[in-house]
Amino acid sequence: PAHLLFVTCLLPNEQYLSVLNIVLNRTNDSEIIVKSKERLIFHVGFRHFSSSPIYSQHSNSDKHKFERFFRSRRTLIATCFDPITYPPASILAFKQSPDDILFDLLN
Repeated sequence: PAHLLFVTCLLPNEQYLSVLNIVLNRTNDSEIIVKSKERLIFHVGFRHFSSSPIYSQHSNSDKHKFERFFRSRRTLIATCFDPITYPPASILAFKQSPDDILFDLLN
């Protein structure tokens, strides 16, 4: 029988925590409203962690307005305190459903 072996290592400083600013883009078919500071599960490559991000507008100016909700068909910046991740990195964010079994896909 064949077995799959996945070997990887962390880059320097990836074991430390820092402030992450993540650009999240909602899918068009998702109608779930996500509150700011609501716990999400992030999948970044082979790593995954849970966090409660705050949201702000995604703009080119030097000021970014705080957003209370992450509505559908929006692009926002999620700011959270998590393990350092070097760009470019694809990120999937999930919200845990009320029955604690399934996850609802946000991005």
